[in-house]
Amino acid sequence: MLKNSPPLSPDTDKLVECYQLILDVAAWINEKKLYEEEREKYNTVLKIITGLYDMNKSCRRFIVSGYCKYLDMESPNGVNSAYFFLFNDVLIETQVIKHHNHKIKRKQLLNVYKLINDYGTVDDFKDDMFQVQCVFMVTEDAIVSYGANPSFGPSISFTSPLSDMQVTLVFDNPLDANAWFVALAYTIKLSPRLNESKNIFNIRNE
Repeated sequence: MLKNSPPLSPDTDKLVECYQLILDVAAWINEKKLYEEEREKYNTVLKIITGLYDMNKSCRRFIVSGYCKYLDMESPNGVNSAYFFLFNDVLIETQVIKHHNHKIKRKQLLNVYKLINDYGTVDDFKDDMFQVQCVFMVTEDAIVSYGANPSFGPSISFTSPLSDMQVTLVFDNPLDANAWFVALAYTIKLSPRLNESKNIFNIRNE
């Protein structure tokens, strides 16, 4: 309609207003759809994590997840393995206890973690179960930095002042380390806004 209206047509202004209204409504619908999609992802993840009584929070958003090694001085080789879930307000260390509805033995953990790490969507989690091992609060005063000790490989350190805890994640290659650094850094930077609104900042595949 705008293309067919003469430049000085008396209807042009009204058409522009209508067009802007259409764009605003479309943006609202897309935002609402995105919000519902993100809530659906969160609800899927919520069902597979056991060990926390307050997991279901309206302000909580799922950001990213993955298998990581981490420094553990009590472990014989100095590192241990876990599956981490990052939300906008918490980083949760878990251990897989069921995979495809089958209980997992300790000697199977590494192979199962690698299989899970290849999942394409959160729907792939539906027949798995993870037990919470540790929870790190993500707040605007949390700190993420690249690890100073390269002996175990590329690493990043995450410190949670609110939880008074720190963890050093160790990776097989710099790309994975960079991906987790960016995810944690952006989550820390945006955590107040994420917690106070329904805006979605999903950087899972970026």
